[in-house]
Amino acid sequence: MKFKKSVLSGIAAFCVLGSAVWYTTVSGTIEEPVQHKASSPRPVRTETARDISELTFQSFPGSVRATERVDLAFSVDGLLAELHATEGAMVKKGDVIALLDQRDAQNAYEAAKARHEVAKKDFDRSQILISRNVIPQADYDDTKANFDIALAEMRIRQKALDDTVLSAPFDGVVSKRHVENFQHIKAKDTIVSLKDISKIDVVIQVPERLIARGGSGRFEAVRVRFDALPQVWFEAGIKEYSIESDPITRTYDVVVSLNPPEGVTIFPGMTATVKAQFEDDYSGLSEEPKKVLVPLAAVIGDAGNNAFVWVIPEDGGTPVKTTVQIGEVRSDGIEIVSGLNTGELVAISGVHSLRNDMRVRPAHADREGLDQ
Repeated sequence: MKFKKSVLSGIAAFCVLGSAVWYTTVSGTIEEPVQHKASSPRPVRTETARDISELTFQSFPGSVRATERVDLAFSVDGLLAELHATEGAMVKKGDVIALLDQRDAQNAYEAAKARHEVAKKDFDRSQILISRNVIPQADYDDTKANFDIALAEMRIRQKALDDTVLSAPFDGVVSKRHVENFQHIKAKDTIVSLKDISKIDVVIQVPERLIARGGSGRFEAVRVRFDALPQVWFEAGIKEYSIESDPITRTYDVVVSLNPPEGVTIFPGMTATVKAQFEDDYSGLSEEPKKVLVPLAAVIGDAGNNAFVWVIPEDGGTPVKTTVQIGEVRSDGIEIVSGLNTGELVAISGVHSLRNDMRVRPAHADREGLDQ
């Protein structure tokens, strides 16, 4: 009986041991392909970090403004009798824009003119009499003073009459009419806004680092492209630039000027892009670190206000989360002051879903979808 129990125990133990060996063998057979199966790397759109010193052209958004701008107003009160301004109408220098009721001013001038004529006759007569010693010097002085006062009064009335006429100070276009005819106008009320569009000025905002290193003198090969005609670049030149920066953006206004292009009408307020050749030369500034430029979409911020990018291996592999120090935001990207080298590939899409343990590779520009 004892022998039988020992045999049964041995058989049970052998079965258990056999089952374990079989499970291990089968499990290894099943799991082994999974452990060694290589998953396809995920394609990621990338851009190359570029050396800023190699970027010879920079673009700036801008807006068109008139070369000359003026709000025309009367310097005297009166009733608006004629208004010849139509918004969008071209006017020549000296053209009458508006006219006040001249009756009161005309009457005042005529009265002053009559008094001047009487005073002049008295003065002419006193000159003859004083030369003959017929009248005393005091009488002569009185007639001369009356004549001078009458002359000044007539000139004042003449100016008041002239001020009832509002004329164009230069060739231009009426951009806005602020009043209607037959209104009572007060002095210095704006009647119309006039702009000179014989030349086109485009205003752009330039970072202080460009202004500090030579001002507008370092801009070369300036070109302007209007959004209304995006396929054509026009030659232009720097007209002027401000020496006071915007308190918020810390940028300076630079004005680019050019002749109106043929075949298209450009009005103030239209949008444009200015492209200029500008070499950022850091060779003489050893204390300033070498910067690279990447697309703005490549930079991500974390909860600790740190900035980082995902560096993608050129031959594929796992992405590397790299902390960087950012510089200025430019029209063509964002500056990286430290943490990234020229030529490294950075992810520009799906950056929030990348992980350090993922297998990725740069996407191919000539492919689409999963074939990238």
